[in-house]
Amino acid sequence: MALSMLLSLLCFVPSTGSAQPGAALLPPSNDYGEDTDTDGFFEILVVEVTVEVYEAADYMVSVWLNDSEGVPIHSVGVGGFLSVGTHVVPVPLEGIKIWAHGIDGPYVVWAQLQSYPLTLIDEFLDLTDAYTYDQFEPLPAMFGAVTAEWAVDFDSNLRFEFLATDFTVDVSETNDYRVVCLLIKYVGSESVQLAEVEESAYLMTGTQSLSISVRGSIINAAELDGPYHVLLMLYDAPGGIPRFLDDIWHETGSYSYTEFEAGSLGSPLSAAAPVIDGVYDGGEWEDAVFSDLGRPDMENPFGAVILVKNSLTHLYVCIDALGDLTEDLGDYAAIAFDSGNDNNATDASEDQFIIGPAVGQTIHFVYSDAALDWVVHCAPFDGTIPDHEGVAAAAGFGTSDGLGAEHRIYELAIPLDLIGAVPGSVVGFATNGNQFYGIYDGSINNGTSWPYFMEKNASMVDYGDLTIGWPPISTSVSLLGTMGIGGWYVSEVNISLTASGGQLGTATIGYRLDAGLWNTYYSPFEFVLEGSHTLSYRSCDLGGNWEATKSLEFKLDLTAPATNASMSDRNLTLTATEGMSGVQSIWYRVDGGPWQNYTGPVELSGDTNHTVQYYSVDNAGNTEETKTLEVEKEEEGGTAGFFGLSFWLVLLIIALLILIGVPKLFGMRRKAKESDAKAANKDIGTAMAQFMDDSGAKKGPPPKEEPPPQKPGG
Repeated sequence: MALSMLLSLLCFVPSTGSAQPGAALLPPSNDYGEDTDTDGFFEILVVEVTVEVYEAADYMVSVWLNDSEGVPIHSVGVGGFLSVGTHVVPVPLEGIKIWAHGIDGPYVVWAQLQSYPLTLIDEFLDLTDAYTYDQFEPLPAMFGAVTAEWAVDFDSNLRFEFLATDFTVDVSETNDYRVVCLLIKYVGSESVQLAEVEESAYLMTGTQSLSISVRGSIINAAELDGPYHVLLMLYDAPGGIPRFLDDIWHETGSYSYTEFEAGSLGSPLSAAAPVIDGVYDGGEWEDAVFSDLGRPDMENPFGAVILVKNSLTHLYVCIDALGDLTEDLGDYAAIAFDSGNDNNATDASEDQFIIGPAVGQTIHFVYSDAALDWVVHCAPFDGTIPDHEGVAAAAGFGTSDGLGAEHRIYELAIPLDLIGAVPGSVVGFATNGNQFYGIYDGSINNGTSWPYFMEKNASMVDYGDLTIGWPPISTSVSLLGTMGIGGWYVSEVNISLTASGGQLGTATIGYRLDAGLWNTYYSPFEFVLEGSHTLSYRSCDLGGNWEATKSLEFKLDLTAPATNASMSDRNLTLTATEGMSGVQSIWYRVDGGPWQNYTGPVELSGDTNHTVQYYSVDNAGNTEETKTLEVEKEEEGGTAGFFGLSFWLVLLIIALLILIGVPKLFGMRRKAKESDAKAANKDIGTAMAQFMDDSGAKKGPPPKEEPPPQKPGG
């Protein structure tokens, strides 16, 4: 619909409604863009719709945003209680939807007012301002194209384990993203969803190539031939809430469902081994995975459930034969393994295990090239033979979680070494055997099988896949450095990461520091940046299984505090600075005395010289090198001297210098009698001695007294 036609509709869409008088819309609308993260793009287009409320109630205000051709872009509804009066309701529309649409404005606003339960009251059309689409927030990522589609036959048994779709994602913002894959089959006008698969990935900026797979056993169980339709949906999670970004469709080739692997089981690793006694205990099998044998193939004559789990050394199997309600001596169960999962019978490497109800009725068959057939290895099971330690089986008749009525129950323990498996291995597996059905009910002379109904001695091509559980991949971190106090490292830190477990081993270890980019870990590295930090890390195994991200917080403070000393009026002040963990304490001692914690200014006596030593310690435990301050004693009288002399003594010396030097300065010669000079010297010496006594200087021996002068003639 052209813009001119939409504008003409403005005259025909009522501005107020009469279906219910409780409220009405008051056009026109108002709109504006909001740049919530100040990156220059509008994250939100806000359309304000005015509502006049006559009856207080719950209402819904909805806005449909269309381009000028009438093509929908985005719609949002805002609901809540409105009191009587006039209300301006802001309706936020996502900017990325407008950017992804790629059409400039103005855009057509179709506003609606509804009461609950969602009864239309009023509506109107309006136009926004003339925005361009590139004013709005671009998608952080979007699909590029589907680049390939391929069926995967890992074990070369002419059956596909997976149907994979390769595609590209154009990423403009590095982040974690989620891809959801729906596999759909259209049958006439109906659509049947066959599978839903989800994968998460941390994607860097640029064009990234990805792949997502659907298990072939799911397609086989649906019994629907292709072509199939693949719907890929891309999400990110701002604030932890998944946000839809983009989708893309792809039509597959015309596969037959019989081309796909019939079934697969994933045995989980378990820490608790069940008791092999033929008695079902739900607690023993609650951590096992199960397959309902009636689901993959309705040709199975009676219902049964198979449960599997494993330890690091043994595989445990429980066959809960729900449909075998009779206790017959001819009942039995048989399980078979293709150790190489290659559909080829290899001499002495393929195994079958049979368990019947009679005591000791257990048989272990192996394939023999010499006999071109299966031969008995041991009957009953013999745990003393190499690789047979712990082999066990038991048949019982009782109740289970699946059925309260009594029925057949079989339990087996098979050493992994005996079937050539280790945690992470994939082996061929079936409930079948040489001249044996999988689960046989003697009362009806028929048997049920997994992965689907099979006659006795079925071909290994018909075996399903059994993946032996492995310890989930787990990454451990080691920080080597000098640990101070309070969790602070006071040296550079050596960081090393180690992954263990996982399917078939470790593919990669990734890490990042703080909010930085993810890096691939290769070898230990040194870290020297002071401050508080977060190390995030995770690993992926060779099966493509990612560990959940772990994190470790640590702190570095490599610098000791610095202390400054100052003196004022015989008071010592110590001040310390520390820019990282903070100052814990300041220590000092005077004249070699005990160390004391500094809490405030320290007064030093003035009657002697002092040596002050001091240092500081920070909250990380860094200790400053000891510093020294020399403080001289205070002169008597409280007045500082000059070169250790008192103030009055200095004045006397200056006066004497003036007395002696001034006559010479003016060229005057002093002619005094020797007696006068002696008298003057005596007076000076007496005065100096007096002042030296007054100033506390050390006294010498008293001067000799001269004899009084002799009278003349006498």
